[in-house]
Amino acid sequence: NPPAADEHRLRRIIEWLDHAVELGASGIALGPVFASRTHGYDTTDHLRIDPRLGDDDDFDALVDACHRRGLRVLLDGVFNHVGTDFGRYREALADGPDDWFRKNRNGFATFEGHGELIALNHDNPDVIAYVIEVMD
Repeated sequence: NPPAADEHRLRRIIEWLDHAVELGASGIALGPVFASRTHGYDTTDHLRIDPRLGDDDDFDALVDACHRRGLRVLLDGVFNHVGTDFGRYREALADGPDDWFRKNRNGFATFEGHGELIALNHDNPDVIAYVIEVMD
């Protein structure tokens, strides 16, 4: 069964941070934290924490707890592709392909043939600006 949306799983990491420091770690690396439908790599909203992990307050608490211990936080930014529930992709399906997504002879290009992962077009300045906005 998938975790409940209100589990606040990101906060569970905080109890392990002192151990990470004792081990000599200088930071932690997190897998995708953006909202997604299934496994994290099928992003549906880059501006929202995946509710299966918690919420903005949970993320902020984790980052703050890391920084108080001198730990850096590295996020796995999934910017090559998005999931099929990504809003802009759903609009492109309804309104016709746009240049936010790479195309191939069969329509939208996917990540390594995974039909649920739609490849972003990084030749588009709007996509570049969007990724920069998310990273900021």
